[in-house]
Amino acid sequence: MPGTGPGGIAPLSLHFEVIVRTSRTVSVESDKTLAKGLNANFSAKTAFVLNGKDWTVAEIVAALNERIAASEATDTAEIAWRTAVKDQRTQDDAMQPTRQALKTALIARYGTNAEKLKEFSFAPVKARKVTVQTKAKAQVQAAATREARNTKGKNQKADANPRVPVEDFVELRVVA
Repeated sequence: MPGTGPGGIAPLSLHFEVIVRTSRTVSVESDKTLAKGLNANFSAKTAFVLNGKDWTVAEIVAALNERIAASEATDTAEIAWRTAVKDQRTQDDAMQPTRQALKTALIARYGTNAEKLKEFSFAPVKARKVTVQTKAKAQVQAAATREARNTKGKNQKADANPRVPVEDFVELRVVA
């Protein structure tokens, strides 16, 4: 399913986006309904005292409309930003094989010279460091695989199947 991580679980960012977008949408709808109700039931000059401040219905509706406009502008900006991020990621994904091929070509031309590669913004190729524990584990695993598959080397096969000298073989044929 698109937008899900390992195990079918949505990443936190998508979950967060759904919650924020839903609460913002609910808030905008609530503000629109509130403004509509105030306009329908009160005159624009009706006064309210809210938190120690005098408000007229017209001022309240204007403040609600500003909040609605800001929320809609945020939605528009968020959509534009997400579209720009998606476009950037698409460009990054398209360019990555080209960058990798160019790095390979530059290494072929200049070698693994770290200073020369830095001129092209590439880090030098680092040798993989394998720990002693990893090497020991690999040896044990390789031995277990050979045992399980019953694979043997050239010398082990020769010891398991000794060759019969040709003279013995010929004598056996003659006697029989």
